[in-house]
Amino acid sequence: MKPICCLCLAVYLAAAPAGAAACTVFMWSDGRDSVFANNEDSPIGDESVFTFVPASAAGYGYFYMTFPYLAEPFMAGYPQGGLNEKGLAYDITATPLVNQVEVVIPADTPYSGGNIMELVLKKAATVDEAVALIKKYRASENIRRAAGVSEFRQMQALLADSKGNAAVVGVGPDGELAVTEKAGKFRVVTNFSLAQPGNSAVTEKARYDTATEALKGMKKAPVSAMRSLLAAVHVEGMASTLYSTIYDLRSLDITIYNFHDYEYAKKLDLKTELAKGAHSIPLAELFRDRPLFALRSMKEMAASVRSLQEKYLQGQKELDACPKTAK
Repeated sequence: MKPICCLCLAVYLAAAPAGAAACTVFMWSDGRDSVFANNEDSPIGDESVFTFVPASAAGYGYFYMTFPYLAEPFMAGYPQGGLNEKGLAYDITATPLVNQVEVVIPADTPYSGGNIMELVLKKAATVDEAVALIKKYRASENIRRAAGVSEFRQMQALLADSKGNAAVVGVGPDGELAVTEKAGKFRVVTNFSLAQPGNSAVTEKARYDTATEALKGMKKAPVSAMRSLLAAVHVEGMASTLYSTIYDLRSLDITIYNFHDYEYAKKLDLKTELAKGAHSIPLAELFRDRPLFALRSMKEMAASVRSLQEKYLQGQKELDACPKTAK
């Protein structure tokens, strides 16, 4: 069984103990500085890939993160989060619901022409423009055509721009897309739905409360402060913080940490990366000079668990295929 990303954690989260797997995303802005940070938490397994797409007649230059080898239908290559050259950023968290609410998609709703969140990076310069695009299409084309649903039925997206605006988009109790605006200087999302907190299958709020209290008192938000907060809300175990990112939405500087190793960062400049042309960087390649024993050990353990799961499932299939003896 392949690992599942933050978007695909809905079933896993609903069945697992609170906090077994999760993501934390937050932004902070005082109108002058605007920063955006994310912990990408998932079961240990395949590495993510960072892809850079230069500007063209089709839209702005941008980058996004994917888990390209997912086995889950429609999710391989889904853009988990990213940043464009205008300083618009987003990331997503899974928000499984107790009582599923489907996003209303009227018959005359246009098709997006691809993944809706990648379209946001390509076409939107501000949060308002991004929200308008999401409301226009309501779902990624591949998911809608294949399953007739929207990915927002089980996820929410935090969007932020260089001007300090922010909003969270998720499904409301009426099936319409609900928009939750920024509260003061910051906004935090974890794995309970901001639009439907009472209907959320995930009730764990420790990470949300920790991040909220820290951001409330911030007068400045340098990378060091964001790093400390990411470290405070990271998770470990079979599901762990696989990578963390911090974006300066004004300068377009990107800071990346691998496997909650907050003592060692890779720094990229979006403008410089886009000038190199279209390219992708596997996370493992980016951190090749920093081998982590803990990550290797957890991968070995995850592989062992997957092997046991596969043997169990195969055994169940063989039992099911055996002729039933009449009593």
